[in-house]
Amino acid sequence: MCVKNGRKGSQRRTVLSFLGSSHGESGAPFGTTSARTERAASQPTSTSFHHRSLGQSSQYPAMDRLLVYASLAVSIPLLAWNLTKSTRKIPLPSGPPADPFIGHLLRFPSENPEVVFHEWSKQYGDVIHLSMLGRSIVVVDSHQAAVDLLEKRSALYSDRPKFIVFELMGWDPDVVFLPYGQRFRKHRKLFHTYFMQKSCLQFRPVQLHNAHLLVHGLMKNEGKHNQLLARYTTAIAIRIAYGHQILSDDDEYIDILDTMGTAVRAGGLPGATPIDAFPILQHFPSWFPGTHYANAARAWRWAIRRLYDLPYDSVRKQMADGSAKPSVLAMQLEAAAGRALTGEEIEDMKGTAAIIYAAGAETTWTAISTFLLAMVLYPECQKIGQGEVDRVVGRDRLPTFEDRDSLPYIDCVIQEVLRCVPSFLPVYLYDQVLTPTFL
Repeated sequence: MCVKNGRKGSQRRTVLSFLGSSHGESGAPFGTTSARTERAASQPTSTSFHHRSLGQSSQYPAMDRLLVYASLAVSIPLLAWNLTKSTRKIPLPSGPPADPFIGHLLRFPSENPEVVFHEWSKQYGDVIHLSMLGRSIVVVDSHQAAVDLLEKRSALYSDRPKFIVFELMGWDPDVVFLPYGQRFRKHRKLFHTYFMQKSCLQFRPVQLHNAHLLVHGLMKNEGKHNQLLARYTTAIAIRIAYGHQILSDDDEYIDILDTMGTAVRAGGLPGATPIDAFPILQHFPSWFPGTHYANAARAWRWAIRRLYDLPYDSVRKQMADGSAKPSVLAMQLEAAAGRALTGEEIEDMKGTAAIIYAAGAETTWTAISTFLLAMVLYPECQKIGQGEVDRVVGRDRLPTFEDRDSLPYIDCVIQEVLRCVPSFLPVYLYDQVLTPTFL
């Protein structure tokens, strides 16, 4: 989140991280499940980088040295300026002691930051301030603080800074990374159209069909439950977004999404790379220190564009020959039928459909995996739940959505799974304050 100083034109970027009290493992923002293979890493990239060390001779050694000196001449003053910017006039929450200039850089946790932040919150309060190389980070560690800031004051904390690495990678437009404005509101409206509570009812047959496929696969007991869960959650998201039904692990769409997951992991934590701290690094040579994530983003851009372009082209072709199945993308194209689409409108449709997987597949996989673990650890709960299902549903069919109101114990188990290990936490929200006020 960027907090603006009271002085005109002065602003500083701050990251607002809502962690809650969950101690679950931190996941990548758009990551794929651990059960999925890493075959995407072997895919050829469309961009090749030819590195040459500084000590290696070249045809123009004098020009190479000049380039190095010029780079240092530009980067060192920028680094000094970023570290010595005047502190804001507005007050900041308390936090652990910081080092001069670099702030909490050496203390910032590289793994499971939500656990460390939660421990810090016990000493410094529900809202903590950290700093890294002149960049402020505000950690929100309680539900009440999150409601007070993100809901009651949402008009102040609704913007986002630029995610340079992910823009270089091709995640544009994407509602997760879009700054607050007309295009962001357009994407949000599209999601509300298809995913409000009543609108979601149209996707129940898709969920039920894939649930039956999952149960059928689990009953075979081949020891591949993680793989089956990954396919199940991916299949639902892809079917809703594009109308394509995944039936096997060698499906092209699974390969697209696995490759996307590898690309996202290569981009680092959004907003927390050297490129985000010093945007000018994106223009430096690939061998220059701190440019790693920019290089990785460019190298994997083909994977993200493949996610955007291939399914869109496939749905357009199916609609042309009359074989397209109902989907979010198909409904958007039907709504725009009869007029020429602009380039921006096409990219908006691609981005809206692509983010459906990123927003739903991983969280659903986490929730179901937690449920299976809970049933193994607490067999007495499994026995009570199975008894309720047998009494209400019987043994000649599987439960449906219509049975939910008659299964109160099962509903409580579901709610407890979501409460115990929230599949959506930790969530890192990067917002920019729209007025010169702090929290």
